[in-house]
Amino acid sequence: MEKIDSKSEEIECILRKMKALNGIDSFSDSKLRSLFSLVDEASEEISASMRSIVEVKEAYEEKLHFLKILRTINKYSTIKKRLPDIKELQACVRSVVASHAKDIEDIVSQTSEWDLIDSLLSQLEEARVLDEFTQNEASSRLSPLLKLRRQKQEEVDKHLDELIISEDFRGIGEFLIPYAESKDQITVSKFNKW
Repeated sequence: MEKIDSKSEEIECILRKMKALNGIDSFSDSKLRSLFSLVDEASEEISASMRSIVEVKEAYEEKLHFLKILRTINKYSTIKKRLPDIKELQACVRSVVASHAKDIEDIVSQTSEWDLIDSLLSQLEEARVLDEFTQNEASSRLSPLLKLRRQKQEEVDKHLDELIISEDFRGIGEFLIPYAESKDQITVSKFNKW
């Protein structure tokens, strides 16, 4: 970040000098407008790239990188006003993480596909790198989701045991298919036990 800070300071200085030169004569003004137009165009492309990364459910490391850059250059007022507001992006990232957590909660309540659920929980765990920018959104959502997943698996295991005791072979078959197709060793081990 030191290099970004250093380059940002240089860019800030150049932009301020360009702004100070405005109004000297019509030829210079024309050149300055052209240069500012290029700067604005580049800023818009950077802003669009940042927003597109921030709005997707994954790419947490990239989100973190962009947020750290914005935090670093936030002290340079001329550059700052050409890029997205860091608070706006933080709110967007927090919303994306919350949405991801809600999707996982819905999936846990609707299915027993443990591989899918575990994969999604793993992704949410990766989002914890953003906690400093999202008021610990991922960490605060992860623990209850892990607990919900454990409870759901215990309920499913209990129900499966009841099906075995009552010799409901059709019900057993419906329950065992996800276990048989699982890539998780613990799940496969449970399947083999039954």
